[in-house]
Order: sequence, then structure tokens, then C-alpha cells
Amino acid sequence: MLSRVAERMYWAARYLERAENTARLVRVYDAALLDLPEQAGVGWPILVDICGDELLRRFAGASPRRRHEVLSGVVQHAQQLTGLLSGTMSHGDAYSFICLGRNLERADMTTRIIDVAAATLLRSAVSEARLDNTLWMAVLKSLSGYQMYRQYVRRRIRDEDVIRFLLGDTLFPRAVTHCLIELEAAMRGLPNHEGPLRAVLRLQRMVDAQQPEAIEEAALRRLMDELQLELAGIHGQVSAAWFLPEQAG
Repeated sequence: MLSRVAERMYWAARYLERAENTARLVRVYDAALLDLPEQAGVGWPILVDICGDELLRRFAGASPRRRHEVLSGVVQHAQQLTGLLSGTMSHGDAYSFICLGRNLERADMTTRIIDVAAATLLRSAVSEARLDNTLWMAVLKSLSGYQMYRQYVRRRIRDEDVIRFLLGDTLFPRAVTHCLIELEAAMRGLPNHEGPLRAVLRLQRMVDAQQPEAIEEAALRRLMDELQLELAGIHGQVSAAWFLPEQAG
């Protein structure tokens, strides 16, 4: 496979996943804000921080009904295309690069949400149990994880349980650990995978070592920063190994 073709498959998958993730995130927070008082300290700027995109500021001014229709359409069509590729495309090298892009993007979004949204919930401004529960539900729903969390964690929503689930669950598709498992599997089927695979396994060891109990905001944000840097490093290894082969090694 030509390196430029592989790179296009990789980035197409990343952008598709990014569009779906962003649309779902905006839709969930749009609904959550209707249930939250102003003193909760949660608003549209949080989404700008998560996505790093000033365009959300302009989109937030659209009418709620139109906003919901557009966002739901983006999520639906992205999921249809993902399912179509999975069900009809041969799972060879081209599909492996799609899996690389999809799962790297998913892991990145999960760490961003934990970093910004979850860290915001740990501040003293959000103190009432009812508000805390509503906001943690929004975090889970923004990753389509609420139902799966309730299935596997059979008690009230707690911050440490949510973070542990989103970091370390091996079965939930948007948990960081599951994304790393998928990255490893996709890489092992490709040639010249030694560098990228080492980076993935190193990050997997970092995540496995985390057992959140008493959550402290500053420590959580430092951890998410470290994980995001490692994910950026994996992307660099992927580019060097397959898209810019002259830089390999």
C-alpha cells in the first residue's frame, strides 16, 4: 500500500470519529445545561476547552431545535459509515489504518473529556449531590457510556468509578484501555510496527498503573496531560513508520 493512501485512510477515520464525538458532546451538554442552575459553573466554554475549537462559540448560538437535528444527523451518519466499513470492507492493511485513526482519536477525546469536564466537576463550585450526579451522567453520555457504566458498575455514580471505567475498562469501545487494545491489534498486522507498538504498550502500562481512589483535581489533570502527550507520541510513531518512512528509526 502506498504511504499516501495509508495516511489518507488514517486521517479520514480520525476526522470521521472527531465529527461524531464533537456532535455527541455538544448535544449532550446542550441538554444538560437545561437542567443545571447557573451557579453550577458549567457552560459552553467547557466544550471549547475540550475540543480546542473556537467555532463552537458560534455554533452555540443556533436555535436548540435546529442544533439537535443537525447534531443527531452527524452522529447517525458517522455511525452508519463506520458500520458500513466494518461490515463490507476487507479487513486488510487499509482497514488497519482506519482502525488506527479511529481508536487513537477515541482515546484522545476520552482523555480530553476527563481532563476538562471531569476536572471541572471536582471543583468546589459543584457541591450538591444532585448536580454532581447530573454532570457525571453528562460525561458518560458524551462518550455513549452511560448504559454500559450502569450495567457494569451497579451502584450510584461516583467520580472515581467513572474515571476508572473510562480509563481502564477493556470492553467499552471508548475506554482508553480498549482503544489501546484495538491499536495494538491493528499494528501487529502491519509491517514495520515495532516503534508504534512500543509506544502503545508503554501507554498501556501507564494506564494499567492507575487505580483512582481519592480523586484530586491537580493530579488528575497532570495524568491526563501525560496521557495526551503519550497519544501524540503514538501518532508521531505512526507517521514515522508508515507515512514518512524515511524518518523511521
